[in-house]
Amino acid sequence: MTDSDHERLASLYGFELPSELFAFWKFASELKPENPRRAFWQLGADVGGYILTGPFDVLAGALGEPPWLSPILHERWHPYPPELFTVWREDFSGERWCLWMEEEPRADAVLPVFRVWLRDRTEPLTFEAASLFDAMKRVLRRRLEDESSDGIEAVLERMAAPAEEWRGRASPWEKRQPIAATLDRLGVVAPKDSYRPLTVSDEEAWDGLLGLGELYPGQRMIGESGSWPRAIARWMPASRRPHSRRPHPG
Repeated sequence: MTDSDHERLASLYGFELPSELFAFWKFASELKPENPRRAFWQLGADVGGYILTGPFDVLAGALGEPPWLSPILHERWHPYPPELFTVWREDFSGERWCLWMEEEPRADAVLPVFRVWLRDRTEPLTFEAASLFDAMKRVLRRRLEDESSDGIEAVLERMAAPAEEWRGRASPWEKRQPIAATLDRLGVVAPKDSYRPLTVSDEEAWDGLLGLGELYPGQRMIGESGSWPRAIARWMPASRRPHSRRPHPG
C-alpha cells in the first residue's frame, strides 16, 4: 500500500478513508495476491463467499479510469441511509456489509460495520462489529458453524492478531449517545446544541420527504452540515434516487 493509494482514494471520495481499510486490503492482498477482492471467496466446500467491493474495487483498478459515476454510489442500494459505505458483499444472498460513517472520516478512525439485507423486513440493518477485521472474523466464524473448512480456519488463524489489534482501537458501539430517536432505530449522534427536534409528527415528516422530488431524502433528514451526506445527495442521479424510505411496521 502506497501513499499514492491513500491520495487517490481521498481525491476520488472527497474525504480521507480510515487506515484500517488499507490494512484490510493489505491483508487480503497477502491472502490472495492474484485477486485480493476474492480473498474471502470459496474458502470452504460451498460455492460462493464474500467479495470485497466499494473502495477495494477502486484499489484493484476494477472500475477502470474516470470519468464514471462517483465511487460513493458504487454498490449502494436505494434505501441506504447516507452514512453507509459498502465494503463487501455475499456472493449469492445479496447481503452487504458497510462501514457506518457517522462523522467526517479520519485516517485514525476505526468505524463500525453493519450488515445490510433488505430482504429481512424485521432487521434490514444490524450491527456486526466495531471494526472491519472483527466483522469479517465474525462472518467467517458463522460460516464455519455451517460447514467444516480448513480454508476458513486458516484465514481465521491469520486474522486473529489484526482483529484483536483493531478491535482494541475501536470505540464500543454501545457507548454511542444518541440525542434523538430515528426510524431506523440507530438514533442521531450530534452535539446537543446542534440538534433541533422536528416540529411535526413522523407521518407528516415522511409525507414531506416523499414530496422532495429531485432530492435524496437522507439529505434533508440528516442536514447539509456534513460533507458525507451532502456528497451522496450531489452524486445520486435522479433515476437512482429513492422516493420512499417508509419503514416497515414493527
